[in-house]
Amino acid sequence: MRSRASILVWVAAALIAAPDPLSAQGSHPALSGHTFIPTTLVPDPFVKTQLGTLIGLGKAFDYAIEVVIENDTLVSQEGRMTWVLAEFDYRQRVTDWLLLFGKFDGGARVGTNAVSALAQGVSVLTGFNVGGLARIVQSNSIALSGTLELRSNGVTLLNILKFVQDVADSIATGGELDSIGISSKSSALYGSGGLRFAWAPSRLVGITALAEFGVGEDLLPDEDVAYSFDVGAVVDFNLASVGPVPLGFALGYRFLAFSDASLLAEGVSHKGIAAVSYTGHEDFSVGVELRGERTPLLTEEVVNATILGLRIRYYF
Repeated sequence: MRSRASILVWVAAALIAAPDPLSAQGSHPALSGHTFIPTTLVPDPFVKTQLGTLIGLGKAFDYAIEVVIENDTLVSQEGRMTWVLAEFDYRQRVTDWLLLFGKFDGGARVGTNAVSALAQGVSVLTGFNVGGLARIVQSNSIALSGTLELRSNGVTLLNILKFVQDVADSIATGGELDSIGISSKSSALYGSGGLRFAWAPSRLVGITALAEFGVGEDLLPDEDVAYSFDVGAVVDFNLASVGPVPLGFALGYRFLAFSDASLLAEGVSHKGIAAVSYTGHEDFSVGVELRGERTPLLTEEVVNATILGLRIRYYF
């Protein structure tokens, strides 16, 4: 009996001393009772420690490719490309007004029909960002921050058609073939700065926007300096802020004036997004994003692309 009583006492003591269930480590950014829906298209201006990931699959379509060798057009056909991408970013709050961040992203793109495989080849793009964000002002319904960042880009291109053209040109001019390779690599540094803004006009609706200017090296050949002007905005609707449904929706647009060697693109790009997110957890968000892009290629053709991605974000 004494042993049973002792066991009961120990069990009761353990239950009393047991820690409470794990509470949320952080919380989603919120203003005026509205909890914002995160997206990868337009980052938010809030000084909060957070970790985000994105895994996506993209396709490009509705553009023409011409294979030209020695001024003779051998093939003219619709091009197709597919690529995978991944993004990882971490933001660390240093003080009440300052946040430091780092981001790594990478992707691989390949032509999925014969003419695209020849003309566009395969490209692998990697990038790494470091920077800081400082809060300028935050009230009950608005938040405004300034940001500075430095980005390092790297791209490896495997292009069979370019290799054949370089060999033909070298033979025609009597040059050496040893220096000609089927792949090429390039890298570039790029710095930017600007403003990020958030506004909650109601508990249901939130708006996030940015405006940035940048300058740096261009990944594309025969270019020394690239300038960029970048603006974008996202409007989101969080049903959990006004009721029991743990869902949020977001629509956004972003304008970029910067060349993109992963698509062998140059000029102004337009990007749009439609996203749906689960918002039932205080410090965790998962969502599906569908991005559409319209970008001019070096060949002066315009490529349309879609990217479907799974986004996850934790707040600490």
